[in-house]
Amino acid sequence: MVFQDALTALSPYYSVGDQIAETYRRHTRCTRRAAAERAVELLGVVGIPSPGRGSTTIRTSSPAACGSG
Repeated sequence: MVFQDALTALSPYYSVGDQIAETYRRHTRCTRRAAAERAVELLGVVGIPSPGRGSTTIRTSSPAACGSG
């Protein structure tokens, strides 16, 4: 089952990018930097505009901050 609600699918204590990077690192053998770069790439693939640019980005945001409601 893939949960769609950001409040239940992701931990509110870690940023979105950190959680994606951690999952990527657990399934591949790569450095933290490479995993962080891949997280930004993956956010771009799913249509998040400029996921790694600016001081406040989706990569550094908490899951609750990403909700549309």
